[in-house]
Amino acid sequence: MNLEPFIHSSIKEVQEYVSQGLASTEQAQLKVNFTALIARFERENGSVNQFEQFKTLDQRIDKINEQLTTYLEGTADSGEVATTNEESENQTEEEDVNN
Repeated sequence: MNLEPFIHSSIKEVQEYVSQGLASTEQAQLKVNFTALIARFERENGSVNQFEQFKTLDQRIDKINEQLTTYLEGTADSGEVATTNEESENQTEEEDVNN
């Protein structure tokens, strides 16, 4: 799906984009935490590929992105947003162990 921002860019490149004003901090956080955010979405809503199949692809992507942004806002308030890919992977592993 067309969900992951800057799919062909590394996290380091996206961080450079932010410093150059070419990307937002939210986009960078989404990139860094993408795997954990999608895992949470799928735990709560089922597969992204099956999510609201009766809607158009654009509508589905918009709705999923809205939910991912909501997750980011919640984790930013609690200080849980990972800053590197390794931290994001560790966060996902910890969530799997705790559930």
